[in-house]
Amino acid sequence: MRRLFTIMILYCSFIIQTAILLGGPDLSLLILITLALYEDKVTSTLAGFLIGFCFDLIVPYKLGVNMFSLSIIGYFVNIMRSFFYRSFWQPIVFALVGILIKNSFLLINGMPLSLSSLLITALLTLSFSLPVERTMYKLFFQNK
Repeated sequence: MRRLFTIMILYCSFIIQTAILLGGPDLSLLILITLALYEDKVTSTLAGFLIGFCFDLIVPYKLGVNMFSLSIIGYFVNIMRSFFYRSFWQPIVFALVGILIKNSFLLINGMPLSLSSLLITALLTLSFSLPVERTMYKLFFQNK
Protein backbone atom coordinates (compact mmCIF):
# COMPACT_ATOMS: atom_id res chain seq x y z
CA MET A 1 0.00 0.00 0.00
CA ARG A 2 2.88 2.34 0.80
CA ARG A 3 4.34 1.81 -2.68
CA LEU A 4 1.00 2.71 -4.26
CA PHE A 5 0.90 5.94 -2.28
CA THR A 6 4.50 6.62 -3.24
CA ILE A 7 3.69 6.19 -6.93
CA MET A 8 0.69 8.50 -6.51
CA ILE A 9 2.87 11.10 -4.78
CA LEU A 10 5.45 10.85 -7.59
CA TYR A 11 2.76 11.30 -10.21
CA CYS A 12 1.19 14.24 -8.36
CA SER A 13 4.60 15.88 -8.05
CA PHE A 14 5.08 15.37 -11.79
CA ILE A 15 1.76 17.10 -12.51
CA ILE A 16 2.63 19.98 -10.19
CA GLN A 17 6.10 20.25 -11.71
CA THR A 18 4.77 20.43 -15.27
CA ALA A 19 2.27 23.09 -14.22
CA ILE A 20 4.91 25.43 -12.74
CA LEU A 21 7.66 24.46 -15.24
CA LEU A 22 10.93 26.27 -14.55
CA GLY A 23 9.52 28.79 -12.12
CA GLY A 24 9.56 26.73 -8.96
CA PRO A 25 11.32 24.00 -7.04
CA ASP A 26 11.94 20.63 -8.63
CA LEU A 27 9.50 18.66 -6.47
CA SER A 28 9.87 15.48 -8.50
CA LEU A 29 13.61 15.49 -7.87
CA LEU A 30 13.09 16.06 -4.14
CA ILE A 31 10.57 13.24 -3.86
CA LEU A 32 12.86 10.96 -5.85
CA ILE A 33 15.73 11.77 -3.49
CA THR A 34 13.56 11.08 -0.44
CA LEU A 35 12.41 7.82 -1.97
CA ALA A 36 16.00 6.82 -2.70
CA LEU A 37 17.00 7.57 0.89
CA TYR A 38 14.53 5.08 2.35
CA GLU A 39 13.87 2.44 -0.32
CA ASP A 40 16.06 -0.15 -2.03
CA LYS A 41 18.16 0.35 -5.18
CA VAL A 42 15.68 -1.19 -7.59
CA THR A 43 12.75 0.89 -6.36
CA SER A 44 14.68 4.17 -6.38
CA THR A 45 16.17 3.53 -9.83
CA LEU A 46 12.79 2.49 -11.23
CA ALA A 47 11.12 5.55 -9.71
CA GLY A 48 13.73 7.78 -11.37
CA PHE A 49 13.18 5.99 -14.66
CA LEU A 50 9.39 6.38 -14.49
CA ILE A 51 9.38 10.04 -13.53
CA GLY A 52 12.03 10.72 -16.18
CA PHE A 53 9.92 8.91 -18.76
CA CYS A 54 6.94 11.13 -17.88
CA PHE A 55 9.10 14.25 -18.28
CA ASP A 56 10.51 12.99 -21.58
CA LEU A 57 6.99 12.55 -22.93
CA ILE A 58 6.04 16.12 -21.98
CA VAL A 59 9.22 17.98 -23.01
CA PRO A 60 9.53 17.85 -26.81
CA TYR A 61 13.24 17.16 -26.92
CA LYS A 62 15.50 14.12 -26.99
CA LEU A 63 13.78 11.08 -25.54
CA GLY A 64 15.72 9.45 -22.74
CA VAL A 65 17.73 12.32 -21.27
CA ASN A 66 15.50 12.74 -18.23
CA MET A 67 15.01 8.97 -17.88
CA PHE A 68 18.73 8.41 -17.78
CA SER A 69 19.62 11.33 -15.51
CA LEU A 70 16.86 10.67 -12.96
CA SER A 71 17.63 6.95 -12.91
CA ILE A 72 21.27 7.78 -12.17
CA ILE A 73 20.21 10.20 -9.43
CA GLY A 74 17.97 7.60 -7.79
CA TYR A 75 20.69 4.96 -7.90
CA PHE A 76 23.45 7.37 -6.79
CA VAL A 77 21.51 8.66 -3.78
CA ASN A 78 20.66 5.11 -2.73
CA ILE A 79 24.32 4.06 -2.92
CA MET A 80 25.69 7.18 -1.20
CA ARG A 81 23.16 7.33 1.65
CA SER A 82 25.29 5.04 3.80
CA PHE A 83 27.97 7.74 4.03
CA PHE A 84 25.53 10.04 5.85
CA TYR A 85 23.90 8.54 8.91
CA ARG A 86 20.69 10.58 9.26
CA SER A 87 22.60 13.79 8.87
CA PHE A 88 20.71 17.07 8.85
CA TRP A 89 22.48 18.06 5.62
CA GLN A 90 21.74 14.81 3.79
CA PRO A 91 18.71 15.98 1.74
CA ILE A 92 20.34 19.32 0.94
CA VAL A 93 23.59 17.73 -0.27
CA PHE A 94 21.76 15.16 -2.38
CA ALA A 95 19.44 17.83 -3.81
CA LEU A 96 22.47 19.88 -4.86
CA VAL A 97 24.13 16.86 -6.46
CA GLY A 98 20.84 15.90 -8.14
CA ILE A 99 20.39 19.39 -9.57
CA LEU A 100 23.94 19.33 -10.92
CA ILE A 101 23.54 15.88 -12.50
CA LYS A 102 20.16 16.62 -14.05
CA ASN A 103 21.13 20.00 -15.50
CA SER A 104 24.50 18.68 -16.69
CA PHE A 105 22.78 16.01 -18.74
CA LEU A 106 20.36 18.56 -20.16
CA LEU A 107 23.14 20.99 -21.08
CA ILE A 108 25.33 18.26 -22.60
CA ASN A 109 22.45 17.24 -24.85
CA GLY A 110 21.95 20.81 -26.06
CA MET A 111 18.86 21.80 -24.10
CA PRO A 112 18.69 25.62 -24.03
CA LEU A 113 18.61 26.68 -20.38
CA SER A 114 18.94 30.20 -19.03
CA LEU A 115 21.22 30.87 -16.09
CA SER A 116 18.65 32.91 -14.18
CA SER A 117 16.00 30.18 -14.31
CA LEU A 118 18.59 27.57 -13.30
CA LEU A 119 19.65 29.62 -10.28
CA ILE A 120 16.08 30.33 -9.18
CA THR A 121 15.09 26.68 -9.54
CA ALA A 122 18.23 25.52 -7.72
CA LEU A 123 17.72 27.90 -4.80
CA LEU A 124 14.05 27.01 -4.45
CA THR A 125 14.78 23.29 -4.69
CA LEU A 126 17.51 23.51 -2.06
CA SER A 127 15.28 25.51 0.27
CA PHE A 128 12.43 23.00 -0.09
CA SER A 129 14.63 19.90 0.23
CA LEU A 130 14.55 19.58 4.01
CA PRO A 131 10.79 20.19 4.50
CA VAL A 132 9.90 17.76 1.69
CA GLU A 133 12.18 15.06 3.13
CA ARG A 134 10.83 15.48 6.66
CA THR A 135 7.22 15.43 5.47
CA MET A 136 7.71 12.35 3.28
CA TYR A 137 9.55 10.60 6.10
CA LYS A 138 6.76 11.22 8.59
CA LEU A 139 4.04 10.19 6.13
CA PHE A 140 5.56 7.07 4.60
CA PHE A 141 8.75 5.85 6.19
CA GLN A 142 8.55 6.52 9.94
CA ASN A 143 6.77 3.25 10.74
CA LYS A 144 8.59 1.18 8.15
